[in-house]
Amino acid sequence: MESQDNLIKLQEEYYLVGSLREDAKIRYWHTSSLDQPWRNYYDNVLLPQGNYAGRICRDDSGFLLWNFFTEKVADRTSNNLMPPPKRLHVDGDGQLRAATYEQFDQRVIGLLNCRCLRPLKDNRSESQQFCQTDRSTLRIASEAGFQAYVFEEDIDSFCMTAKLSMAGVGKCGLICRVDGESHDGYYFSLDLLKGLVQLRAWGTGPLRSGEHMMQFKSLQTGNWYDSGPRELRIKLLAFGSYIELSINGNVILSLANDSFTRGLLGFYVETAELLVEDLQVQRLAPPTQTDEHLATG
Repeated sequence: MESQDNLIKLQEEYYLVGSLREDAKIRYWHTSSLDQPWRNYYDNVLLPQGNYAGRICRDDSGFLLWNFFTEKVADRTSNNLMPPPKRLHVDGDGQLRAATYEQFDQRVIGLLNCRCLRPLKDNRSESQQFCQTDRSTLRIASEAGFQAYVFEEDIDSFCMTAKLSMAGVGKCGLICRVDGESHDGYYFSLDLLKGLVQLRAWGTGPLRSGEHMMQFKSLQTGNWYDSGPRELRIKLLAFGSYIELSINGNVILSLANDSFTRGLLGFYVETAELLVEDLQVQRLAPPTQTDEHLATG
C-alpha cells in the first residue's frame, strides 16, 4: 500500500479530496483538466460531520480514503479515532463515492438467525402483530404509532444487508444494540422520500433523575438522492464502537460511539408497511484494539 496525494484521477476525471475545518466533513471537487476550473456537484460530501483530515492511499484494488473522527467538532485535540478506511469509486453520474472496506469480509465468523422478527414491546392489547415471514422476505407493519421488530438474539459486531421497500405515508427505520427491557440503544430514522437518515442514541437516566430521565443524543445525519425513493438497499455495519450505514452502496453515516456495545437488532415502522428482502446478518469478530488505545496511542 502506497501513500497518495489527495488529487486522484478516475475514469478520465480529476478529483481533489479535502475538508473544511469549520464543519469537519470530508468533501471533494472535480475537473476534467487541471487547467480548468474546479467544480462541485449538488452534494460534494464524501463523509458526514465529525470526519476530517482525509488522506488517500492506493493498494492493488484501487484508492482508499482514511481520516480521523471526533464526536466534538469544536475540540479536535484529544480522543480522536481513525476509523476503518473506505473504498473510493465513481458512480454512473461521475460522482465520487465512498464504499465499505471489503476487508470486513475477512472478519465474518457466522450468521445471525434472521428468519423471524418479534415485537420489541409486547402489547397484549393487539390481536395481530403485523409480522409475516416468507423465506428471505419479511413484511412488517404498524397501523398506528411506533412499533419495532427485532431478532431473538443479542449481537455486538455485525454487518446487516437488505433491500427495503416502504408503503404508506408514515416512517421507518433501523435499531441496533437495543436493550430488551429498557429499549435503550441506537435508532436510525430513515426518510425514504427526502433521502435523510438521522442516528440517535436513546438512553435511560438514573431513577428519580427528573427531566434527565430520558437521555437523547443526536449522533449524526446524512443525505442521499434516489430517483426511486421508496426502495433502497442498506448495509449497516457495527464493529466495536465504529458504526457505518451505506445506502445503495454508498457510505452515508460513519462515526464512532460507545454508548451501547451489544443488544437487539431490527427494524421499526410508524403508520407504514415495510418489506425487507435479501436479508442477511453476518456476525463479525470484534476489534482487537480498544478505543482508548486508538485514541491515546
